Amino acid sequence: MLLAMLAILVLRLLIAESDKTLTWDVFGYYLYLPAYFIYGDITLQNMGWVNQIIETYHTTGTFYQAIQMESGNWVMRYPGGLALLNTPFFLAADALAEPLGFARDGFSRPYQMAWVIGGIFYAFIGLIFARKLLLQFFSDGWTATLLFLLVFATNYLEQSTFSNSLAHNYLFALYALALYLVSKWTEIIPWKSALAVGLLGGLIAICRPNEILLILVPILWKCSPWSTILAYADFLKKNAMALVAAAIGLIIGGLPQMLYWHSVSGEWFFYSYQDNGVGFDFDRPHLINFLFSFRKGWYIYTPLMLLATAGFIQLYKTNRKLFIPFFTFFLLNLYIVASWSVWWYGGGSYSSRSMISSYLIMAFPLGYLLIWLKEKGKAVWMSAQVLLAMILLLNLFQFWQFKAKIINPERMTADYYWKVFGKTSVPKGAEKYLLVERQTTAIEKMPEDTSHLVRSLLYEVWLGTTADQDNRMQIEWPDESLEAVAFMDVEHPYTRAFELGFREVTIEEYAWLKINTEIYIPDSVEAEAPMLVTQFNYKGKPYKYTTTEYLGPKVKRGEWEIITMDYMTPEVRTEDDELKVYLWYRGKGQVYARSMEIIKYEPRRH
Repeated sequence: MLLAMLAILVLRLLIAESDKTLTWDVFGYYLYLPAYFIYGDITLQNMGWVNQIIETYHTTGTFYQAIQMESGNWVMRYPGGLALLNTPFFLAADALAEPLGFARDGFSRPYQMAWVIGGIFYAFIGLIFARKLLLQFFSDGWTATLLFLLVFATNYLEQSTFSNSLAHNYLFALYALALYLVSKWTEIIPWKSALAVGLLGGLIAICRPNEILLILVPILWKCSPWSTILAYADFLKKNAMALVAAAIGLIIGGLPQMLYWHSVSGEWFFYSYQDNGVGFDFDRPHLINFLFSFRKGWYIYTPLMLLATAGFIQLYKTNRKLFIPFFTFFLLNLYIVASWSVWWYGGGSYSSRSMISSYLIMAFPLGYLLIWLKEKGKAVWMSAQVLLAMILLLNLFQFWQFKAKIINPERMTADYYWKVFGKTSVPKGAEKYLLVERQTTAIEKMPEDTSHLVRSLLYEVWLGTTADQDNRMQIEWPDESLEAVAFMDVEHPYTRAFELGFREVTIEEYAWLKINTEIYIPDSVEAEAPMLVTQFNYKGKPYKYTTTEYLGPKVKRGEWEIITMDYMTPEVRTEDDELKVYLWYRGKGQVYARSMEIIKYEPRRH
């Protein structure tokens, strides 16, 4: 355990960068603290300071970390559990920032370091209580072995060091505390312990809501005595006070988030993941990809967990009281995390970081499997030790490859994986086997070199001549010529939309679309130009919604102008999702549009 703590301390403080800690998703987890304590603006009504922070510290490419309500209030997309856990460290940084010569803006170096130190603190708490828990079931030697393997032979090492600002490091610690308390339970559960477990469950839920599933473990902990309904009812009766205490603790733990939601949105429970491009696909979980894909497959990049999974067989044979809660949790948790549409969970890690919080549970089947292998004789145990050593070395080397940017955080493929396997640098030409690099800015720009792409015309239409619209007209020009156009005004804010299914757009991994449309704004019209809108629809709801609103002031009056948009097709949720392109006008005076074309650029097949 001390070796693990030392490694975490050295890697995080002396090697990892700290000036980019509060960026991207972490920016969303953290924003509660400066908004409340420094700017007094928890609803983000004054976006000036938020935009200033983004511009100064480059915390994000687009502000996806909050969503705006009709009231004008912004609601944080990510729950506030991490902010709550790190409040003491934030307050210390806030008190020291100006005396140390740094800006009291919530993002200068003391605040960055405060979040880093908080992550280290909770990593240490997690390891301490993990050891306390394991010692109740394993010898000191086996406990040390299991902790060593969990830290150095899995992606926990990466998440507790370079990425310790994310939620998973904190969740591991909260799991360790809760499981340790539960492990002390007898037939009569102390109400104080039940209250504490409930409180930890609430905190876990407001760090990552789906992790509330952990409550299954204490519910099923005493499962073996509940062989009949009457026995179960008797158990509940004996522990009625403990059950009430646990429920109260759960509410108290989740109350800070509920109070925040109510104050900002008026709702006690608010679903903040309102991006239709992501969500749970419970009817079609991405289980095979989640476990075996070379992009982020859990068993591919953390093979130790394949052994741990196999160990459930031995856990069933050896300790059925543990098997029932742990295996039930494992199956349901795996189903939930594999059902998330972005099953690779973005960048910032290799392997599947969503499973790290449950690694202490996985230590039990792993431990019983290793004990069984050792009992099988010297030859079997030596073979097992060689395999464990290979897994350990592979993990450490791939951890280094990941930090050296040889293993890509999002774009890995099987071909690229084998090109860089065992390599200390990226072989020439290997990058072409990666998945396409997707831009994270609000305004996408197609690469200037399109030699690797095949150009074709996807769609072309004269907007004023389509029969299924009621806003077409003949416009008379000064030379008395007539032209068929589509007009837009208050009563006709949209042109006809172009709609096509994703697989009708492309059968490749992606396609770039260059969309051109002609508009005419009379000199007498002062309103902003019509916006070209491109989006994908999942079950009729839009995502990757992009407009040319930023071009409005540049459009000339009194002559035909071409509005252009570059748009890369997203990683769609289903192949039934549809592309939709149209013009949207929000002004009062009448303006005109006459043509639209969509040019497609697809990857050239080799």
